[in-house]
Parts: sequence; structure tokens; C-alpha cells
Amino acid sequence: SSFDCLYATYNFSIVGQEGNTKFAINGEFYNQGDRFLVKTYFSDIYCNGEYKAVHDKSVQEISFMDHNKGDMNMIENPFAVLKGGVETYTLEETVKSAVYDGKECWVVTMVPENDRADHFSVSIAVAKGDFSVKNISYRSKSGDTYNVLVYTTSECGMKNGAFFEPDLDSMPDVEVNDLR
Repeated sequence: SSFDCLYATYNFSIVGQEGNTKFAINGEFYNQGDRFLVKTYFSDIYCNGEYKAVHDKSVQEISFMDHNKGDMNMIENPFAVLKGGVETYTLEETVKSAVYDGKECWVVTMVPENDRADHFSVSIAVAKGDFSVKNISYRSKSGDTYNVLVYTTSECGMKNGAFFEPDLDSMPDVEVNDLR
């Protein structure tokens, strides 16, 4: 939150309860206030703070939908838990240590107070020393683990509002679905 505009590179993966990797992808993430942009090779998710636009590049389709600022769905915004705060979670008393991307980290695990949440816990690893976020891991009730390994985090220059919205004029062959 100390950055005017955050930029991060990361790897997002889904690991099944049996331990196999079901899905993995590298991506880029920009965040400025309530706005964010998630970029991968197969989709871009734009959020201007009021609505989201998901560009599925494989079928050249953009779907517009309302944005729920309280939604912490990791598929749509891998960093939502960092902005959501901890008021709806109970913190486990034991802080663990682990190594992520070669950095020693503190790992804090949070358990949702709402039994209807779609996950059992969220663990956040921060580097000892500079407290940069290195890993975010959701353990879902379906048995899968959603994991974000953060490679880099930096401040980037302020972006104008259009940066967080798709430029439909430059995408003439894209089908638009407005679900708002």
C-alpha cells in the first residue's frame, strides 16, 4: 500500500489435493488503488475499480462484469487478499519460516471466520528483512491449493485510468459480452 502503483511478476499454479500440478502460468500484475490489471499469455483481466473486463485471448472474447471489491477470488485477482485486510480472518498463533525463491520468509496463516468461504485458509509469506510478499497460498475446500509465487515487486509510475480498461478500438475482431 506504500506504492502509488505496484507492479509484480509471478507464477500462479493450482495443485490438486493428490499433489499434482493442474495448471501453472506466469503473469504480470499492476495495482493502483482499487484498479488492477492481470496479464498472462492467454488472458488479461482489467479492473477500473467499478467493473472488470476479462479478455480471453484464445477465443477473442471480452466479458464485462461488475466488480465486487470484497471478492477475493484468486483466479481473477491473485493479490486481492493483500488489499482485503484481515478483519474477516482469525490468525493462527504460530508464525512459520520457509524459503521462497531463495529468500527466507515468515509465513502467516489466516483462517476465514465465515464457514461458507470457498477456502480453508490463506497463507502469506513475507521476506525477512524487507517484508516483501513472496508467496500467497489459498487452500480451497475442493482440496486444491492456489499458489502465487511472487518473483518481483516494484513501484511503477502512476497510470492513467485508461490503462486499466481494454482498448476496444485496437481489438476489432473481439466479441464483447456485457454481463453488467
